[in-house]
Amino acid sequence: MRRKLGRKMAIMLIMIVILLLSVSCDKNNNGQIHETAKKSNEKISTNTDVDYINKKILIIYYSAANLNDVDAVSSATAVGDGDGATGTFAKYIHDRIGGVVDRIIPDEDYPLDYDHILERAKKEKNAREYPGFSLTTNPEDYDIIFVGYPIWSYDMPRVMYTFFARYDFEGKTIIPFNTYGSSLDGGTYDKIRELEPDADVVDGLAIEGKSIDSSKKYVEQWVPEL
Repeated sequence: MRRKLGRKMAIMLIMIVILLLSVSCDKNNNGQIHETAKKSNEKISTNTDVDYINKKILIIYYSAANLNDVDAVSSATAVGDGDGATGTFAKYIHDRIGGVVDRIIPDEDYPLDYDHILERAKKEKNAREYPGFSLTTNPEDYDIIFVGYPIWSYDMPRVMYTFFARYDFEGKTIIPFNTYGSSLDGGTYDKIRELEPDADVVDGLAIEGKSIDSSKKYVEQWVPEL
């Protein structure tokens, strides 16, 4: 009887130790995630290897605020996408380097409520949809294309997949930039490299959407002033 009781106590002790180790591991992982996000804004990888001189530069971006219904109020997105976080990011780049700015306008507007945006984004992602959109410029006419977007459901919005499928970027330089809530670039820079193997896709910059108003200095570190 004592032997059985001792065995049960030993098993319970092992289970408690495993549980404590699991909790400790989770805390460490969360700490690493937050530290990585912090470092992404502290150590900026500049694009000094890109030859910007005498090159046609396009800054193109997609945001939930890019609407067909221009009278709609779009301040309800989670990361301030009023023009929004992604549009503000594009403006910072333009202030620094010039070029032409254009917006990807989806054929069908997204809802203004962020939870509904994510719900629709997940449906499009699971269905591997290619939503339509319009532009006023032709990206193929430019040498360097900055491409911006928010991260939804750990990925680019599906309209960005349509964008990369529509145009030929062979020989072009693509510089991605994105806003996020918690997932940095979500692995999308490597995804763009897969989608555009004949383009030079350089390191991008991810900025937390809610911090965009205080992040212009990081963009200035990232993009050289011409």
